Amino acid sequence: MARIRTLKPTIWQSEQFSEVSGNARLTFIGLITQADDYGRLKGSPKLVRSWVFPYDDHSVQKVSEWLRELSENGLIHWFEVDGSRFIELPTWSDHQRVSHPTESVLPSRSQADSAASPQPLPKLPEEPYREGKGKEGRGGEGKGTASGKPSEFDSWLTHYRQTTGKQTVRGSKPARTAFAARVKDGYTLTDLQAATVGCHGDDFCRNNGHDVPETILRAGKVERYIALASQPKSTGSPGMDNAFRLAERAERRRAERSAAA
Repeated sequence: MARIRTLKPTIWQSEQFSEVSGNARLTFIGLITQADDYGRLKGSPKLVRSWVFPYDDHSVQKVSEWLRELSENGLIHWFEVDGSRFIELPTWSDHQRVSHPTESVLPSRSQADSAASPQPLPKLPEEPYREGKGKEGRGGEGKGTASGKPSEFDSWLTHYRQTTGKQTVRGSKPARTAFAARVKDGYTLTDLQAATVGCHGDDFCRNNGHDVPETILRAGKVERYIALASQPKSTGSPGMDNAFRLAERAERRRAERSAAA
């Protein structure tokens, strides 16, 4: 049986925590209470539902969505070992002090299979996108356009996956909303691709899990990430080097627009 755990009041000021839905936050708090002395637990959505929501009617799919939100925002590490799913809480040691920890019977993330990321969790079907639908218009933030071509957000998300290697990340509603807002602010697709490169290429941002769509596209962050991408770098990775070249071109275009104004 899990021990008593602690929860710091500052969790409510955490940017990562604020980016996920209310039910995802509740799921995260539930995971803290159920994790072993090393912040690990089994990652089956069905098991998580039985631990955290034993008296609610939430479907396994819904719990899967909330776990995916937490994973995409860096609040949990979700991985596979020998075909079984596990969860590890990356900031466990920052918040929990276990004086005499019981040896964990679960694998750590360092033992994850070489494939790194397991198959995506089940996703509930979404309402088909229609350009111009809804109060906010939702231009460029949906699952393609009425013509069947990928939307700008889809193109940005494809570039995000290629740059970061996070192939299982899907566009959450907050990410789509933030993308549309930045386009409305005047940022181009190339600008926002450069922001991805700048954020993921920065050691601090990457190591602290800031390279998630919701953070990259945030109004107060995007300009800084574009600036980080403006300096040419060689990473030894053709994909990343190409991403940096795209960022350089974006910066030149921004400078040209400023000069013309």
